[in-house]
Amino acid sequence: MKRATWIPGLLVVGVACATTSAPTPRAATPEATPAPPVAASPPPMAPEPSTPTTPDAGAPAADATNASADLAQRRYAEGVEAATRRDWDAAARAFGDAFAALPSVELAFNAARMFEHLAEFERAAEWYRRALTRDPAPVLRAQITARIDAMERDARRRQEGIAQAPPDSAALSAEASSWFQRGLQFVRRRQWAQALQSFEQAQQFVQGAGAGVPELMFNLGVAHERLGHRDEAEAAYRSYLAARPDSPDRGEIERRIRELRR
Repeated sequence: MKRATWIPGLLVVGVACATTSAPTPRAATPEATPAPPVAASPPPMAPEPSTPTTPDAGAPAADATNASADLAQRRYAEGVEAATRRDWDAAARAFGDAFAALPSVELAFNAARMFEHLAEFERAAEWYRRALTRDPAPVLRAQITARIDAMERDARRRQEGIAQAPPDSAALSAEASSWFQRGLQFVRRRQWAQALQSFEQAQQFVQGAGAGVPELMFNLGVAHERLGHRDEAEAAYRSYLAARPDSPDRGEIERRIRELRR
């Protein structure tokens, strides 16, 4: 069967499209963006799904299999092309169509990544769970599980309107944790000035000026934004994205940054 032409090492907006010969995802180089450099790139796009062995061409079942494989290959190629031009919606539809024609863990993974770019986290999680049902390799399974956990954590944060500090964060000393928790208490009472002061005090006790605790930087951004400190809020949000470049809500935070600059 005729296969699409793949470009070795093709970079697709922060996710690498591996060649058909690569059995595992490859690390990607983040694309150039107005945002400051990030510490790491998002999980790579999974490789092209393998084409099943073609049965006897004379059997009706073989015709159906060939048609499904051809459709999957065509829609996969269209999905990659859409992703290169940042048309996440078209890419998500294409990968979804390819999965419907020829289900694979790679296609489900790619569809999930596109829905993350669209900030449609419930649909992204749904596709990640579909990928888990396809028996992914251990490394990819760990990536998928981590993505689902991150989206669930961020969903709780969005519901509460503020981030929670990771309880096992080595970057938070006893003093920093105490000030951080005090800041959360002020947030719940919507006392933003006091919350900001508490988070700033917590930052003083954190190694690397808060770079190791993205939740702290996010909370500083929220407090500054609520108080009308646009420049400070933008700086804090950018620090958050730099510390968590693969955050599921990256699109939402970038939207808030654009609103702050108006």
